[in-house]
Amino acid sequence: MRRASLGAGLLLAVLASPGAAQEPSPEALRAGRKVYREVCEECHGREGHGDGEKARSLGLRARDFSHGSFKCRCTPNGALPTEDDLMRTLERGLPGTPMTGHADLAPDQRRAVIAYVKTLTPRFATDTAPACIETPQPPAPGPGAIDEGRVVYRLLGCAKCHGTSGEADGPSAADLVDDWGDRIRVHNFVRSGKFKCGGEPGDLYRTLHTGMNGSPMPSFTQAFGFAREDVGDLTALAAQHGAAAADEARSYLDRQPGRGDLAAMPEERRALVERRTWALVAYLRSLAER
Repeated sequence: MRRASLGAGLLLAVLASPGAAQEPSPEALRAGRKVYREVCEECHGREGHGDGEKARSLGLRARDFSHGSFKCRCTPNGALPTEDDLMRTLERGLPGTPMTGHADLAPDQRRAVIAYVKTLTPRFATDTAPACIETPQPPAPGPGAIDEGRVVYRLLGCAKCHGTSGEADGPSAADLVDDWGDRIRVHNFVRSGKFKCGGEPGDLYRTLHTGMNGSPMPSFTQAFGFAREDVGDLTALAAQHGAAAADEARSYLDRQPGRGDLAAMPEERRALVERRTWALVAYLRSLAER
């Protein structure tokens, strides 16, 4: 497509910082609407309701911007995304879906279309995206991280949707719907080899702690902090993964701190959440690399 320059003054309006009082100029929004109609409308629809002609022909419903619910964010569960979040999705796309990346657009066009998309989401007029969650630097891969991640994957119930081997064939996979009742496809870690919101360790850490708004994928921030006594009967785990997997999980739990220990030492709980998160990240990445 042709890339028309927005001009210096217009570019400044488009690049206004997220917290600034300055709103995108009418010229910036007109430029963003032009890009939207050329690139986005075929799937997301003229008014951004996810009902574009191409989406209908593919038998899917693209994201309805009017809901104000965006999957890939650095902000807490349920919150609006930052402009950097929107830019990352626009540039990278969402692997495993028809949403392709548009890094080929000129920077001024990307900023303009993001400004325009925000006008299709009424929530942006009343709410402000909060600060990003803290995403620490990933540790160096350690021995046993993948093995621990596999146990955490099972204990947190990831296999109910993603399957015992991460191939999207869990017992709940066929019945999953989004917040609006539309059927969704569970992500297949093995076959796709990529992740919707980015596959770098920090990307996966972010997704596990923010969840994916509008989908059954929750934030696991609280779940990662489970104590030894918080996991009871492993019958369901044994039924899905086998007796050996249940024995491995019980051995793991026997080595974990109890509720009293974690309540008395909040720093230990935070460290436990970090360790388990990075272990699960290592395991998920190992599935994608098969």
